[in-house]
Amino acid sequence: MNSIYKYSINYFYYLIFFCTFAKFFYLVMSKLKTYDIDLKNILTENKSVMYNYILTKDYFQALENSEISNGDVKAKLNIIKQSGYFIFEFNLEGSVWIECTRCLDDMQQPINYSDTIKVKLSEKESENDDIVTVSQQDGIINVAWYLYEFIMLNIPLVHTHNENECNKEVLSKLNGYITQSDEIETENKKEEIDPRWAKLKNIFEND
Repeated sequence: MNSIYKYSINYFYYLIFFCTFAKFFYLVMSKLKTYDIDLKNILTENKSVMYNYILTKDYFQALENSEISNGDVKAKLNIIKQSGYFIFEFNLEGSVWIECTRCLDDMQQPINYSDTIKVKLSEKESENDDIVTVSQQDGIINVAWYLYEFIMLNIPLVHTHNENECNKEVLSKLNGYITQSDEIETENKKEEIDPRWAKLKNIFEND
């Protein structure tokens, strides 16, 4: 009887976990579904279709492994149908919040970036430097990750607060750690010197 009871309890907890995960997954996917574009609806050659997005906290949190915690970026996507392919013209303006590489506090990073990619419909999906291929049967491309990648390309590898805006407490601890590490390294180097070489060094220094 006890084993049946334990099994029921475990099953109940697994069911709760599964339902919670499923709900979370649905919410994330439904948020990113906003960035689905059905290319089969853009059939007229030389036709231009404009999409506008505002990328905020919800967007960045919905992305997996996003390095950006928050933001306010206006993204414009102009799609132009050409013979055999599409031209995607991206333009992003605004700012995002990201960790300062010096003090690790959040900092505001301006974003101003434009880029273009080519997309075509084909039987097999693929992606290379020249053109992105989307399944002809499905015909849908999700641009959420492209928008994120373009934002990341606009962020310098070393991004820091303006002068005197970094967290002073963190910088103080960091400087103390660096000084302590340097002192330990210096002491270790002294201990590693062969005594015979040390004597020879003293002779030269005294001459």
